[in-house]
Amino acid sequence: MRVVRVLGAGIYPQRDLTLGALAALKKSELVLHTSFSGDSKWLQSLGVANSRNIGSLYKEGGIDRSNYEAMVQGILEAASEADSVAVLISGNPFLGATHTRRLIAVASEVSDLRVEVLPGISSLDTMMIDLRADMLERGCVVLDANRLLLFRFVLDPRLSFFIYHPSSVGNSRTDYVEPWKTNRLVLLRDYLSAQLGQERPFVALCSKSSQEEEVRMTPGKIGDLVEVIEQIDYGTSIYIPESGDLGDVDRDFLRMLLPEA
Repeated sequence: MRVVRVLGAGIYPQRDLTLGALAALKKSELVLHTSFSGDSKWLQSLGVANSRNIGSLYKEGGIDRSNYEAMVQGILEAASEADSVAVLISGNPFLGATHTRRLIAVASEVSDLRVEVLPGISSLDTMMIDLRADMLERGCVVLDANRLLLFRFVLDPRLSFFIYHPSSVGNSRTDYVEPWKTNRLVLLRDYLSAQLGQERPFVALCSKSSQEEEVRMTPGKIGDLVEVIEQIDYGTSIYIPESGDLGDVDRDFLRMLLPEA
């Protein structure tokens, strides 16, 4: 049985790679990666003898769905060359990684191919630390910008929000180099303003992903979203803190939580 191991590389792979992922890399005949999940010299230093960069399959300006399909086909072709293939995916391979789900679906129809998935540190993990924010303390919702606008979710203003992919609002193409040229960020601004108010603060955030980079945080108010992060990049997410007013609480339940006098 051939196996494809999809491994989370983390946000800063040289720091975030797990022991489980490292073991999977070393026992795989071929390791596939992109420039965002690692490089050949680093992989060689880990004991990986055979690696290949498949980042060129993800075309700048291409249709997003087509790019993911090309990545999946590239992985399947590699699996026909080697019995065990590892694929390094930036972050966690099940957070916003369409090709992971697609690969599993395609492989389920191939009798002699098994897909294993190992977790990795996600941007959600690193952003919580960057912000010193506990998602459970007051409650938090994680959303994709396009799905938010597509399904018109009603946002509870008492909660905090992580909004992913604000660099590709209303755009099905992969405009990675200069996404602000085709990004319709104004649509997200207007929706958030209507739901949460123009004065609600936000932070545009991108975690450290290499030795040379630092955490980037840009604060602002929702009404000024477009002007504050006009030249947004693909690594940026938006964090909206919870409001100060939680409203009424269930007094009977509160008494259960309080220590007896």
